[in-house]
Formats: sequence, structure tokens, C-alpha cells
Amino acid sequence: MNKYAYDFKCQATNLQLIGMIEGSTPHDIRVALKFIYLDRQIQIETDYHAGKICGLMRYCKIQAGLYQTYVLKLKEI
Repeated sequence: MNKYAYDFKCQATNLQLIGMIEGSTPHDIRVALKFIYLDRQIQIETDYHAGKICGLMRYCKIQAGLYQTYVLKLKEI
């Protein structure tokens, strides 16, 4: 798991816990997860354009890892 997917997973887990405590609906949690996912994706793109991620294949692999983590979190709800 890359650092972006790990960061997303940690944020998503915290969101789910807070959502359960606050009594949020699954829809609310899914919407919030989408925004966390998009934020992580923007961070990946920013790092790629800044040269922190070298190579298009590595960039795509990182994006795919993040997406897989996102889908797994959606299935948990």
C-alpha cells in the first residue's frame, strides 16, 4: 500500500468512526469519503507534476492503489 492509499485509509477509518458516533447516514459517509478520495487524488497529481513521483507507470500504480482502497472502504459501509 502506498503512502497516499494509507493516508486515505486512515482518514476514512476515522471518518467512519466519527460517523457512527454522530449517527450519520451511510449516504453522508459515502459523500465524505468521496471528498477525502478526491483530496488524496489531487495530492498525487500535485506531487507528480512537482516531480516527487517519477514515471508515468508509477503514477498510474499509485492512482490504482488509492482507487482500490476507496472502493474497499465503500463496500464496508
